[in-house]
Amino acid sequence: MATKRIITFSISHNPRSNTKASTQTALRKAAGHLQRGEYAAARQIALEVVQTQPQHFDALHMLGVIAGHSQQPTEAIALISKALALKPDAQAYCNRAAARLVLQHHAKAIADCDQAIALKPGLAVAHCVRGHALAALKRHQEAFASYDRAVELNPEYAEAWHHRGHACLNLGLVQNAVASYDRALAINPDNQGGLANQSMCYLLAGDFSRGWERYEARWKALEVGFVAPPGSGKFMLTPENFGKPLWGGTPTRGTVLVWPEQGIGDQIIFASMLADLQPRVGKVVLALDERLHPLFARSFPGCEIITREASRRPNNYDFQIPAGGLGKHFRRSINDCIQHRRAFLVPDKAHSARLRESIDPGNLRLCGLSWSSIHPEFGNDKSMALATLRPLLETPGFRFVDLQYGDTSAERAALKQKTGIDIVHLDDIDLSKDIDGLAALIDACDVIVTISNTTAHIAGALGKEVWLMLPLNAARFWYWQTEREDSLWYPHMHIVRQHSVGDWSDVIAQVGKALTAAPAAAMPAAKAPAKKAAARKTPALKKAPAAKKKAAPKKASAPKKKKVAAK
Repeated sequence: MATKRIITFSISHNPRSNTKASTQTALRKAAGHLQRGEYAAARQIALEVVQTQPQHFDALHMLGVIAGHSQQPTEAIALISKALALKPDAQAYCNRAAARLVLQHHAKAIADCDQAIALKPGLAVAHCVRGHALAALKRHQEAFASYDRAVELNPEYAEAWHHRGHACLNLGLVQNAVASYDRALAINPDNQGGLANQSMCYLLAGDFSRGWERYEARWKALEVGFVAPPGSGKFMLTPENFGKPLWGGTPTRGTVLVWPEQGIGDQIIFASMLADLQPRVGKVVLALDERLHPLFARSFPGCEIITREASRRPNNYDFQIPAGGLGKHFRRSINDCIQHRRAFLVPDKAHSARLRESIDPGNLRLCGLSWSSIHPEFGNDKSMALATLRPLLETPGFRFVDLQYGDTSAERAALKQKTGIDIVHLDDIDLSKDIDGLAALIDACDVIVTISNTTAHIAGALGKEVWLMLPLNAARFWYWQTEREDSLWYPHMHIVRQHSVGDWSDVIAQVGKALTAAPAAAMPAAKAPAKKAAARKTPALKKAPAAKKKAAPKKASAPKKKKVAAK
């Protein structure tokens, strides 16, 4: 779970100006207003000083800080730059860096932090802000070093400990991340974001008991960052504002609403537990993204399928639970996941047959492809260009089918012009909006090769043979765990991870070898019984040791290459 970076703007309560005492007193009063969040009052005082003393460093700096707090980063940069033209100041450089972060001017933010550190090496906040900029540039090892230096200078710096945890997680150092979050929470127990991110660590490691317990903190963490558009009347749905009690796991004859809290992929993966829920309750009402309705109505005929809007009518049910809340009741361990791992989505088989006939693969096997994600934070990390897949596309015996949502015409045309490879694309299926059509097309294929996106979840839940390509460490969602080569949620999924950041060549080569080695009879569309993925044990996460001040992490070692056996 991502956590919004805290952009820190601060200023001294005691301006050291060679001006008359009345001006210093006024600015100290303004600084007090600023610390209490009374920005209008602080700004009024600072403006009065600037009107009579246009070159007053402290007043200009304060106006810049107020602009930063008021979501006006461009004005903040301009005002602080005026102040810095009068004299160099470490805190001013740091505040300008914070404003640059808001505008995503990361390189300039790093330069400002370096200036601040040169003037005042012990300014912990400068190291922390520098870490934010480096993390945004995916320079995670350097970001860790900056956060580590910040907490060395100020061991009670909760924000720096918190983001040190993020850096460790991005480096694949799960236990070190937990230790950092522990330290942040010890300093600031109200940081629900720390608990929520810590839950991701435990879930990644397969420690579901502790993971689900901390997962409940996601609601408080989300509330902190939720801002409804003015006048919209919108508010964030939480278990507390549904008007009916939360289902706590006790069998009941009543009706239980399961409602969506996250994206399409999450709604699918949590739906794997509906078969566990149904025998314990009288009836299940399932609220979903409307794009999922046809597919889920076919797959779960015992559930009533409704829209998210309709779920706000409490007369339709007796209890309610968010979809992500099912895990703490039904998936308490790795063994729970393995024992219940099965296909659970049912495609429109007639539609699938028509699609396969229209593609007319002849003697070739069909391989569905998806290679890109629009995830706002991790999309670039887990995506690649279609051209990157060229070695895989040259695998003999296959015809490749476009399962990628969005407009792929330019990429497909460029690939065909350069290589002669023609990717099958069906114009009559909107792969973003028509999820039932996408599921039918996936089912028409013999095997799926994809990155982590909606296609991966649909294909896995359909029970298809799936080769999932994941980046190294970055953009790892908890449900793919850290080292497993199989999925705990989908029965015929194989996971192949990068050996170095940004390099997909080994991943593509490994998948290509596996496709070449797989006999036609092994492909699900050939109607042969698919072999169930072997259960591989993932060690549970042990209790993390207390973090040390200078505990620089070891670089995450690349997983050993293993010979892939065809399923």
